[in-house]
Amino acid sequence: MPQPHVTMPPLIILCLAHLAAAYALFQVLRSRRTVTAGWRAVGPSGMHWFCFAGVWALSAFISWIWIFVGSNRPDADTQMMWALALALFFAIGAAWGGLHIASLRRTSLRWRGAQIRWEAKRASQAQEMANIVSAKRRANGALRLTFADGSAFDLDIHASNADAFLASISERRGRDIW
Repeated sequence: MPQPHVTMPPLIILCLAHLAAAYALFQVLRSRRTVTAGWRAVGPSGMHWFCFAGVWALSAFISWIWIFVGSNRPDADTQMMWALALALFFAIGAAWGGLHIASLRRTSLRWRGAQIRWEAKRASQAQEMANIVSAKRRANGALRLTFADGSAFDLDIHASNADAFLASISERRGRDIW
């Protein structure tokens, strides 16, 4: 039975936040990585998976407490307001994390030797490591690799094998990429 402080508008908003996380889960399950034998791949790391699954589980737990358990302390109204805010923020964070995982899987960044391949705009892109003209950090933490032909790629430096990918570029160029 829901607690007396649970009213319909915040409950609907909380349900929408959890639906956004469920939609992100659907996108993760729907996304397919291009697996090519002999190529090394960059993909979601454990940090990405924890951001998605762990944060969503925490949001579900706090939501359950907000809806069904409540608080008997004198400041229960304040506690439950903060519980609702945390549950919302964690569910939104889980949705963002899931969509980011799906994006990393769809991108399918891979390399072999000096060749780089990835999927962008429903087409396979290919570049040589020697064609990289700049590597700059963006405000979102990604590393933007710009190629001689003007094309660019944003690399999540926290992704699995991103460090090996950057080391491979640095070795081939003879200097540190960033």
